[in-house]
Amino acid sequence: MNDLTVENALENWIDIESFLSYHTFQIFIDNRDWPGNNIKFWKDNRNGGKWRWILYDTDFGFGIWDGNAFTFNTLNFALEENGPGWPNPPWSTLLLRRIISNNNFKNQFITVYCDMLNTIFRPEYLVSHLDSISSLIEDVIPKHRSRWYNNGSWPNSALNWEDRLNNIENYSQNRHGYALDHLQNRFDLGNISQSTLRINPENSGYIDFNSLKIEVPIWNGSYFPNIPVTAKAIPLMEQKTWNKSLLEELSQTMEDASICGLGQAAPNPLRCVMKYFPQEV
Repeated sequence: MNDLTVENALENWIDIESFLSYHTFQIFIDNRDWPGNNIKFWKDNRNGGKWRWILYDTDFGFGIWDGNAFTFNTLNFALEENGPGWPNPPWSTLLLRRIISNNNFKNQFITVYCDMLNTIFRPEYLVSHLDSISSLIEDVIPKHRSRWYNNGSWPNSALNWEDRLNNIENYSQNRHGYALDHLQNRFDLGNISQSTLRINPENSGYIDFNSLKIEVPIWNGSYFPNIPVTAKAIPLMEQKTWNKSLLEELSQTMEDASICGLGQAAPNPLRCVMKYFPQEV
């Protein structure tokens, strides 16, 4: 799987970032009615179209049926080689297992997971969105109960409206740390470190950082030092005068985060330009 020909072929067939993001989300929310069930994927038939996965039917997620689901190691569950016929039989975990046996794809999966843990999987983000969404429908819950109540027979989930919301909120507040531990232990990643990105002066551009677009003046995220990250200042490079201190900070971040000599040497051309042709920058 680490053969470059195989890697290129997979990238031509599959939208790798979409595939990894999809699996990251299913794993984080602990959807255990998957991956041997509720799977859909599609492909654009035009030239260059790639396979992408569709997220749907996630009602097993966010601990709605289990108040302690936030502790469950869904990463191992999604990579199980000998699972039962349902919900994670071997065929359903095979593609993810094979893809992350490629070192580059494995590193990308870890990075995508960290990107999400640093943004949309933050507890405050999840709880805020839960509150905003539930507030949109809370007024119709009594009508829903009245219309569909059937003397206690299933389904009557609306009768447990507040309990289910509490379960989801509890899951959202507690899942983050366990998910990080699961990732760390599965891939033997060691201690995590904080990365800080700064845009100076403000509004001078943005930074493409892995799968993220960073636009705030100061941004902090937690990443594993032995897993490569990518950072690129976008409009900054197009300015008439470059911000040399910020470019050097980005260069140092790239060098520190790289585990191979090629990655560590990546900032050298930029540094040479700033050193030997300062009048040009």
